[in-house]
Amino acid sequence: MTPRGTFIINGSEYSLGNQLRLRPGVFTRIKESGEAESHVNVLPGGGISHRIHLDPESGVFSLNVAQSKTPLVSLLKAMGVKDAELQKAWGNDLFAANIKKSDPRAIDKLYSKLVRNPPGERSADEKTKVVADLFLAMKLDPEVTSRTLGKPLDKVSPESILASTRRLLAVHKGEEDPDDRDSLAFQTLLGPEDLISERVKTAARVLRPLLWKTTFNKNLSKIQPGFLNRHVLGAITSSGLGQSLEEVNFADIF
Repeated sequence: MTPRGTFIINGSEYSLGNQLRLRPGVFTRIKESGEAESHVNVLPGGGISHRIHLDPESGVFSLNVAQSKTPLVSLLKAMGVKDAELQKAWGNDLFAANIKKSDPRAIDKLYSKLVRNPPGERSADEKTKVVADLFLAMKLDPEVTSRTLGKPLDKVSPESILASTRRLLAVHKGEEDPDDRDSLAFQTLLGPEDLISERVKTAARVLRPLLWKTTFNKNLSKIQPGFLNRHVLGAITSSGLGQSLEEVNFADIF
């Protein structure tokens, strides 16, 4: 890295831009179709981001995970939410419309989408517990949810899901404004140090044998330089954020 904040690679100078990423949280909007939607963006590595939809005609909430659409009420029931809680959150009419859509097969569908290489056959109760636990393990940013849901919720839970549905209803009725996902309040800024660190964290196959050699020899004599070159260079040359500079003037570099 040069004092100008650029990188010299094989004699060519590259810049590596910063990147804005959406923070984990729940963001509600109205789609062009008129359907209200909540985007549940979870912490990377801790689950699958998903969406909650409200059908404006039927009043039915649905869950979209990995291009699979299932009734939201099935997940809530799997997470132990009682009918009285749903009725209190949605009112009698919406509760009646949604409870009709409850389908035990929806859990099988969610299980197949969320669990890769399942360890043998599992009973319906076991699948229900696995699906519920997987959603409960999905993390949110409490600072974001305090802005968008009114409460600092730090994970996907029955409370956060029901808060999302109430927000969907309010936005659909025009009682509240939708969220602006592009707002800087909902973005995280990543610089070169973050982007390169992410690539290095994927280098377990390179680092593990080197760790064994170091442990066996009790020194670093077997470690050759450049063993992380591919990962570091990948952040600059293949991330889409690196750019080879013409260097007409310093403004170009900046």
